[in-house]
Amino acid sequence: MVEGGLTPMQALVAATSAAARLLYPNNPPVGILQPGKIADLLLVTRDPLRDVCVLENQTDIKLIVRNGVIYKSTP
Repeated sequence: MVEGGLTPMQALVAATSAAARLLYPNNPPVGILQPGKIADLLLVTRDPLRDVCVLENQTDIKLIVRNGVIYKSTP
């Protein structure tokens, strides 16, 4: 998306909260971390707004949590 002309922020929003709003138009579960809400979290080594390529390198991805389940965790 960035190569297509979006800023890193626009690309991240398009791939996350904007997509969730399309999937859940009547009750979007986005923007809040609280019990009962759907949350996916990703922890990376660098700021993806400065270098969106950090999301492509598996060694830069330190934690993946999807719906409360840890799929990857590295020290």
